[in-house]
Amino acid sequence: MSTMTVVASASLMIGAPARGAAKPSPSPTSTTVAPLTAGTVISAASLVLPPPPLAGVIPLRTMVARALVRKVIVYASPGDAKVSIVMDNRTNFSGAHVFVVIGKQDGWLQVSVPERPNGRTGWVRMSDVGVYQHDYAIVVSLSAHTLTLYQNGLQVMQETVATGLAKYPTPLGMFFIRELAKPANAKGVYGPYAFGLSAFSNVLTSFGKGNGQVGIHGTNTPAQLGTDASHGCIRVRNEAITALAKRLPQGVPVDIRA
Repeated sequence: MSTMTVVASASLMIGAPARGAAKPSPSPTSTTVAPLTAGTVISAASLVLPPPPLAGVIPLRTMVARALVRKVIVYASPGDAKVSIVMDNRTNFSGAHVFVVIGKQDGWLQVSVPERPNGRTGWVRMSDVGVYQHDYAIVVSLSAHTLTLYQNGLQVMQETVATGLAKYPTPLGMFFIRELAKPANAKGVYGPYAFGLSAFSNVLTSFGKGNGQVGIHGTNTPAQLGTDASHGCIRVRNEAITALAKRLPQGVPVDIRA
């Protein structure tokens, strides 16, 4: 794992504390973890896109664009004069912003945008990003309470998870890993690591000082795995989230199914 720097940041995860336990601080001190590398950056001239990640389909390859400039401007269409959104280079917890690439056109990339509303897309200039690919994918089944990791289309890991309560449901859809954080207290509510996803709660627009972003993280209540127990986040064993944190880059598609 790369060198880590300590930062103070508002909590983005929306997992609930253990029943009967003290509520965690809404502004924990977290550790930024640099994203794992996922191979050599691909030049624009040789860029050949794989099929974009689709719900219900296990992708063999995913193309990811990592921000290279200080501000990444997202447009509704290529060459559009109207700015759709401006995103800072860095995420709250780890490294540069990333986008999953879903299309290409004359120096522009169509990308999944990790902002509300869920499923948002836009276009960025190819010159503003570096592009790489990886062969990982995650499928979360809410009904089965499982998280399954695939590499090159083959299942390599499956874990029992806790998901959102009926009043705080985990959102359905195709999302991706946006960032990785290492909470200050490895034995706390979020466990030793937490992935921030591009997904947002459909019922919570804030949690603590965060914005309702959904995550995959560890837990200090493993007895609740296999049940609906959180505010929307996906909880796994601490050993499992540690293994995933050491293995996965940013930009891994996460297909959350009913």
